[in-house]
Amino acid sequence: EARYPRVPALCKLLAQRGVTSVAEAEKFFKPQLSDLHDPFLMRDMEKAVVRLNRALGSKEKIMIYGDYDVDGTTAVSLVYKFLQNFYSGLDYYIPDRYDEGYGISDKSIDYAAQNGITLIIALDCGIKAVEKIAYAKSKGIDFIICDHHMPDDQLPDAVAILNPKLEGETYPYKHLSGCGVGYKFMQGFALNNGIDIAADLEPLLDLVAVSIASDIVPITGENRILAYHGLKRLNSNPSMGLRGILKVCGLNNKNITISDIVFKIGPRINASGRMQSGKEAVDLLVAKDMAGALEKSQNIDQYNENRKELDKRITEEASKILEEHVDINHRKSIVIYNKDWHKGIIGIVASRLTELYYRPAVVLTLSDGLATGSARSVQGFDIYKAVEYRVPGPGKAELVFTDESGKELSRQTIFDFKGPGVLQGMHNRDDSILSFARCCFTYALEVGQDVWFSTKDTISKDYDQTFKLLFQKVYDEEFAEKFAQAGLTYRYALIDDVAAKVIRSEGGMIWACKNYDGDVMSDLIAAASGSLPMMTSVLVSPDGNFEYEAAHGTITDHYRRHQKGEKLSSNPLATIAAWAGALKKRGELDGNAALAHFADCLNQAGLDVFEEGYLSEDLAMLCDPKELKEMPENGKMMKLIRARLEALLAA
Repeated sequence: EARYPRVPALCKLLAQRGVTSVAEAEKFFKPQLSDLHDPFLMRDMEKAVVRLNRALGSKEKIMIYGDYDVDGTTAVSLVYKFLQNFYSGLDYYIPDRYDEGYGISDKSIDYAAQNGITLIIALDCGIKAVEKIAYAKSKGIDFIICDHHMPDDQLPDAVAILNPKLEGETYPYKHLSGCGVGYKFMQGFALNNGIDIAADLEPLLDLVAVSIASDIVPITGENRILAYHGLKRLNSNPSMGLRGILKVCGLNNKNITISDIVFKIGPRINASGRMQSGKEAVDLLVAKDMAGALEKSQNIDQYNENRKELDKRITEEASKILEEHVDINHRKSIVIYNKDWHKGIIGIVASRLTELYYRPAVVLTLSDGLATGSARSVQGFDIYKAVEYRVPGPGKAELVFTDESGKELSRQTIFDFKGPGVLQGMHNRDDSILSFARCCFTYALEVGQDVWFSTKDTISKDYDQTFKLLFQKVYDEEFAEKFAQAGLTYRYALIDDVAAKVIRSEGGMIWACKNYDGDVMSDLIAAASGSLPMMTSVLVSPDGNFEYEAAHGTITDHYRRHQKGEKLSSNPLATIAAWAGALKKRGELDGNAALAHFADCLNQAGLDVFEEGYLSEDLAMLCDPKELKEMPENGKMMKLIRARLEALLAA
């Protein structure tokens, strides 16, 4: 305030932003490129530059690889345009959002191998691609990763990883965009090779400014310097591709601001990857003639118009579902699915729902037989960690059909969990359910039994409806006539305990799909009532950890509900069976001891009394009563279970 006595309010605003000295204030208002950090402060910068030098010296083929969003496409364009000044053995690759998905893909590695490419520079992605980069290495392909996303505990086996967020990384600024990391790599390469940065690299700062604004990274520190000088370039002498975009969105000869990038330039570049192909955005950004740049700009402008229409429609559809079918005021989060929603738009829709309802939102759709989605959160809630916690993995959920002797007749995978926090999705879900239904109906004909089918809370109402519709489709198209000839019937109904007893007494088969777990996401358990074939969905993992986590989640939910005086969310006997099976698979306890151990855990949690009648006959059949009866007593919980089962056996 002593230096600027006439503007005390401005001084207070600067102080609130961490600017506390005159020198800092002058750097804030007049950012200088000379204040950028030395790129070799980044841990693997020297390794990256050495490997790139070797590739150029040996005339290796190099692929520049990036994500299909604004940050990824600007990063690829910057590195490709800069290196093109000195080397011709370059190719660039943007994965297809629908065919390959986010990040490094097998298809891109196969393409590289087939075309003799031995070095891939990955921009704005790759930090989590442990398996993909191992696959590339097996084909003799090296990776240099330039990323800014949070890493997992295990890092890919790349030649070099440039990421300011790496644990132990001492680089002074942590918030670079993906394109910003690419710029630092090229800055390091230029310094190492005596290249004139002002003449060859700084003209590309307009691309960096677009990435910083579009990726919503903090405009502080190095980002402020890069954005400031990038905006100056965008206003004075933009690249040919960006000049085309400025023309189609009405910014020609106007003073361009960060807001113009966020709301006009960025969405058009993004629309290319959302609606068509991210490679088209790079084709535009590296264009060398105005006629071609303008034609490509008009194309992506049309993609953006189409995107806006879809965005509006899907957001309205999602909001209508929430308002009409969900008590949104009592929900802490939003998870919504529609198989017909456009994969490229659901991220925007998730953002809109988060803004509208101020809750974490996950929006899912179906793509190539797999459930795929985008998540957005609110301040203070880390949705990445939430998903990582709630999906333990590795494992999968399967529909398993056995005859009365236990012989397996059909096994269909519904979900596949690659690892902690990684839900790969549904493996041709509809086809799996159709195949499963055919097996069920075929067996019913063989044994001459009527079929009842029930679904409730399998995963969602959509899933319940999907099971119902697909079973009905198979029956109507393939089995109705055969059932009529055999004098058999097929009926869909919500089956409670009383109905189950009646159906059993008539000799019919019941397949009841129900999620018994109130706490762990994607735990699909389907149970059979009756002595004939069983429809079961089992959680499978090599070491039992997935089942263990699922059962642990349920007991946590039991405890929480017990403390509140609420009805328990799932059947204790089903949970005991899951816990016991997991412990047995893990080799910690034998079957009976595992059940006793679980009961002891219930006791320790204060869950030694369940309301009489909750362990109904129908639910008790999920466990083997004889095995439970033979267990030694273990606390009040075990006494209750034994007494209840003895009464059932006597009846």
